[in-house]
Formats: sequence, C-alpha cells, structure tokens
Amino acid sequence: MNTILSICIPTYNRRDSLKQGLNQLIDGLGEYAIPIYVSDNGSIDGTETMVRDIMEKYPFLIYSRNECNKGADFNFEKVLKMSETEYAWLLGDDDIIHCEFIEEIIEALSRYQLDIMVVNGYGGKSVRVRDIASKFYEDRNLLLHDIGWHMQWMSCLIFSRKLIQEADFEKYKDTYLLQYGIIFDYLARKQHSLAY
Repeated sequence: MNTILSICIPTYNRRDSLKQGLNQLIDGLGEYAIPIYVSDNGSIDGTETMVRDIMEKYPFLIYSRNECNKGADFNFEKVLKMSETEYAWLLGDDDIIHCEFIEEIIEALSRYQLDIMVVNGYGGKSVRVRDIASKFYEDRNLLLHDIGWHMQWMSCLIFSRKLIQEADFEKYKDTYLLQYGIIFDYLARKQHSLAY
C-alpha cells in the first residue's frame, strides 16, 4: 500500500456519484496502490452495500459509516483523520482526478516537506487557475492572495499528516469551510511553512 498519498472522500446519500468516482480512481490509481478512505455520513441509499462490493475488488479501500448524519464538517474531519499516509487528498464524491498527473504529485510530495499542496481543477470546461504557474509558497499571505479563492474548493487540497494532526478542527466546525479554515489557522501558527 502507498504510504505517501491517500484519497479521502466524505459522502452522504450519493451512491451513484460515489460509485462512478471510486471506479475511476481504482482504474487510474490502482497501479500505485493508493488507499482510498470513505467516510459515509449515515447514507440510506445503499451506499454501504455498493462500497463493500467494490472493497472486494480493491483491497486498499477503507470504509466507515456514521450511524447518522453528523454534518459535513464532522465528516471532513473524520475522513482526514482516517488516513494513515503522509498526505491526504480531500476529494468530493462527485469529483474526478486526472490520473496522468498522479506520478508527478507523488514525486513532489515525496521530495519536499510540504504543509499543503494545492492542485488545479476544471470548472466546467476551463482550468480554474490560469495565470499562476506552479510554485512554492513560504508566505501564507501571498498564498491567500494568489489562490485563496481556489482553495475553498475541497477537492484541490492535499493535506500533510502534520497539518491534520495539529489542526484546530473544533474552531471551524459548522462553518462549511472547515477544510479552508484549518489550513490558514495552521499556517498562521507556524513560523515557517511551505505550500506548493
């Protein structure tokens, strides 16, 4: 099993979207043995049965189900904390990864001591971040200025284990921007940080 990167998917009553996403991830990422963590927020649409069927085909799929819906922020925190890899990619259950970039991502995560990696994405048919080249950020204010707007989309965020362990999740519960708040709160408390 890959120890550098995992995919963390919170979900609730979106069986069909999740099934499509899981199959795409397994087809594209299976050769890298990337663990996929799914935290189900108490779905009642057959999500659990569907995921358990897929688990039979992919041994690196780890599933947990809450007894009832405890809110999106609770589920985001839970799935990130389920991960045991050095980095955890928070991914929406209806978002897909362009797998041709995964090797480059794993290489960068392995080489640098990053606190956070922000990946680009497509909004409709166009790339969301167009005018900023890939680069390192040591200045959190510049990171916020350049791509803070983009970082509100959870599926562009890859968190370091250290950030997850030290994040103040409680402070951002019920904000619906927990994934965003914990990043800049963490970076504000660090004397030196590195984002890419």
